[in-house]
Amino acid sequence: SREPIHEVTTMQFIDIKEVMQMTCVKKTFIYKKMKEGKFPKSIHLGKSTLWVKEEILQFMQEKMDERNRLKTL
Repeated sequence: SREPIHEVTTMQFIDIKEVMQMTCVKKTFIYKKMKEGKFPKSIHLGKSTLWVKEEILQFMQEKMDERNRLKTL
């Protein structure tokens, strides 16, 4: 039997401006929710503060799923 083929994904780092653009929330909200453990944590690379784009997309998907669960109650 053959090994399953796993989809290869390319991780991408994004900065706060792109995170804000993707989520439509302000920087203060992002940092507050990060501190509360309710938003993906950032990565520090040199002087840059970055996020993993896939983690932001997953966060957004979880929020949509949460909304959809509430609609069915």
